[in-house]
Amino acid sequence: MLDTLSSKNRYLLGLVLFMMTAVNGTDLFGQTAQMESPYQTILSQEFDGFESGAAALVVKQGETLFRGGVGAADIDLKQPITPAHSFRIGSITKTFTAIAILQLAEQGKLNISDPIQVYLPNYPNNEKEINIEHLLTHTSGIKPYTGMAEVAHLQNTTVTPAKIIDVFEDAPLEFTPGERYQYNNYGYILLGAIIEQVSGMSYEAYLEKEIFEPVGMNDTHYGDAKEATAKQAKGYEQNNGDYKKAPYLNMAIPYAAGGLVSTVDDLYKWMEALKGNKVISESGLQKAFSSFQLEPGAFTPYGYGWQLAELYGRQVVGHDGVIQGFLSNMIYLPEEDLFVAVLSNCTCKNPVGLANKLAAFAIGEYPLVTKEALDPNTLDPYVGQYQYEGKRKHEIFHEKGQLYSLTTGDRRRMLYRGATDQFFFEEGLISIEFMRNGAGEVVGLKRVEAGKVVAEAAKQSNTVAQKEAIQLKAKELQKYVGKYDLGPFHLFITLEEDKLFGQPEGQSKEQLFAKAKDHLFLKAVDAEMEFFRKDGQVQAVKVTIGNNSFQGKLVQD
Repeated sequence: MLDTLSSKNRYLLGLVLFMMTAVNGTDLFGQTAQMESPYQTILSQEFDGFESGAAALVVKQGETLFRGGVGAADIDLKQPITPAHSFRIGSITKTFTAIAILQLAEQGKLNISDPIQVYLPNYPNNEKEINIEHLLTHTSGIKPYTGMAEVAHLQNTTVTPAKIIDVFEDAPLEFTPGERYQYNNYGYILLGAIIEQVSGMSYEAYLEKEIFEPVGMNDTHYGDAKEATAKQAKGYEQNNGDYKKAPYLNMAIPYAAGGLVSTVDDLYKWMEALKGNKVISESGLQKAFSSFQLEPGAFTPYGYGWQLAELYGRQVVGHDGVIQGFLSNMIYLPEEDLFVAVLSNCTCKNPVGLANKLAAFAIGEYPLVTKEALDPNTLDPYVGQYQYEGKRKHEIFHEKGQLYSLTTGDRRRMLYRGATDQFFFEEGLISIEFMRNGAGEVVGLKRVEAGKVVAEAAKQSNTVAQKEAIQLKAKELQKYVGKYDLGPFHLFITLEEDKLFGQPEGQSKEQLFAKAKDHLFLKAVDAEMEFFRKDGQVQAVKVTIGNNSFQGKLVQD
């Protein structure tokens, strides 16, 4: 349901090229193709191969650099996404909830240092005091939201904040408030209840009166109040290329932690209103945009309702969102006065990396990479094995004009040329920059993330050992088919058209190759499998991924 990942672990988390030229000079919707802007190219590249899509907006110093979309708002009707479409924004909702709390504080109606029982007297007293600031900064120690099962019984009921609070209020604290940062949706449920108690209005009514109407956010609303309009994109989930509509969600459940619907245009209005001090004071906004200091002294990657990060040395504030059928990201770079929002209508492609790419391109730090075959002779100097400190290795090789990267324990990833000796991964702003000596020979590489060098590896050889596959008969391959219990996950092995595939639970499937009887390997991932038999029948498997191994039994043929 809601976004449950911590902000520092949101991966750095892709769609049919609806806007690109087809063979007959029109896109898939029959529209005449036009020359794409570089931003549209980045957007289309990111969502290549997906049917769902995204709307995006890039504004720098008041100038709209890009406003567009890609993919389908309604896959069945082949209705293209436009920036006017609205999307569920998930945890971007938290920025509104936090600012509403700061509004009430500036009006003298609450104090963020107060214990929450001052405003919610029925909430149980804990052995350690929880104040409003702890809720705002995800440092309360309250049990975090762990899954839909906890609140599934509320789906078909009239949901109130009190009913949601009943789910978690008696759980013991997981740590002393103020000592740790742990992303927590329940804390924002409590903040919504406090807004209602202090203002005398429902959460929905408060936001409409105090934020949406004054700011002019006409396409932003809470929950299902204006659901199913023609302007609202439908949400989807994807499994092995198949799309299905996202399951029903009673939007009163995400409530003040993730219950809003909005557009990229309205989110820009929101940021402009905040910058112009039309909602809260400048000092209040700076507090919201500042890292919270834990009692041990460390600083969190979060302010009051806002995630905090850095991009190529620039401060970034914003938030992402995850909710059934939708993923979203909104970021602002104060030094550049740069705003980027990306709203997508499928949980199959996280737009965080895309938003960062659009922002990085706008500030001149990210080149427009091309996905095209290159002359193998230009790629040969990069080929080889590279060694990081410790046991981690990095292999670089090419096939059919495409450069690939494979590190210990990772999957094979394509690399796309940026500047000279610079290649980018498809996801996010991670690049490999090759180093040369005085003679011009490639002698090492740097792994760079958003402008920061995070690791260096020295070149150990100019070749990469290729695993040779042997052909086993279909009747032999059939003996490996089944479900294996490996403890942390299940592994499914299937035989399709005389080809063997492995698929960890919840992951994509990859083809398996035999290097010997009972010894298989993957080309797409740094992994191998060894099978064990009893009386000639396969009974168990050992899976080695990089430097880690998992062993388990065959539990179902």
